[in-house]
Amino acid sequence: MKNASEILRIFKEKGITGYKIEKDLKVISQVGADKFINGETKKPFKKTIELYNSYIDNNFQPLEKDPSPNYQPENKTDPDTDKSQIKSLIEANKNLAEANRSLSSTIEILSKKL
Repeated sequence: MKNASEILRIFKEKGITGYKIEKDLKVISQVGADKFINGETKKPFKKTIELYNSYIDNNFQPLEKDPSPNYQPENKTDPDTDKSQIKSLIEANKNLAEANRSLSSTIEILSKKL
């Protein structure tokens, strides 16, 4: 199986566009494909890589059937992962607020000494 860099190289060599990918594969949007082609997608889903490999193996022809019926488009995320990330960001924000208060106190004390 080809990795993301190999797929990207092949797409560029063959002039494959996001429009063609969307038209042929139907489960990947033009925007998602363009982001992959332009290098904006840093870690494509394994299923996306598998689908792109099938597309290449099929000589860039529309696939007869969806090779991955449970495929989730690239812009879908896991709600549990989102919740976990939000909790982490809230905690980081609290820590930054506390550090800011501490720094403000230190600056105030040092300012009085000047």
